[in-house]
Amino acid sequence: MLDLSSNAFTENLPTDLFQHLKAMRTVDQTMNSQHYEGTDGYYQDSVAVVSKGFEREIVRILYLYTVIDLSSNKFGGQIPSITGELIAVHILNISHNGLEGHIPSSLGSLSLVESLDLSSNHLVGEIPAQFASLTSLEVFNLSYNHLEGCIPQGNQFHTFDNNSYEGNDGLRGFPLSKGCGNDSVSETNDTVSGLNDEESNSE
Repeated sequence: MLDLSSNAFTENLPTDLFQHLKAMRTVDQTMNSQHYEGTDGYYQDSVAVVSKGFEREIVRILYLYTVIDLSSNKFGGQIPSITGELIAVHILNISHNGLEGHIPSSLGSLSLVESLDLSSNHLVGEIPAQFASLTSLEVFNLSYNHLEGCIPQGNQFHTFDNNSYEGNDGLRGFPLSKGCGNDSVSETNDTVSGLNDEESNSE
């Protein structure tokens, strides 16, 4: 676990830090931490973690439970693309900072991530299409950024509601009311068809 949340850290996110998180860059189901792991597969320390929108105290920590929480600071700059190499991460929370630029497509490689919160930053551009492959994702929050374009579809994206995207006026597609791609064409055809029906009825 790496929890630096709710401090007043400034400057850019430290790329060097992510480079040294070697245990988070590999997934090894057989790993066994002999010097710290309890006899039943749990750490014996406790910690309070904000996960999936709720703060909870974890009193027995499964040693495969991998978390990065850098939320509620004043970090700026861009999200380092190397973050996508931390493939063992289950929860990634970088919300409520001053991050800018595009969301790196490399985050689409976080195949085990269950909760991804990038809300309340200054991120721009489109949501990477690679995110549609994140089939473990349960909680997804990109609200209050400056994102635009079509929301990826398929898999877990059918389960997210408007709250995941609010505050991004440029986003389109399900579940938002603004259509995207074929949705827009379909809406246009429905409107034209309706007008034709009204003209036929008036004749």
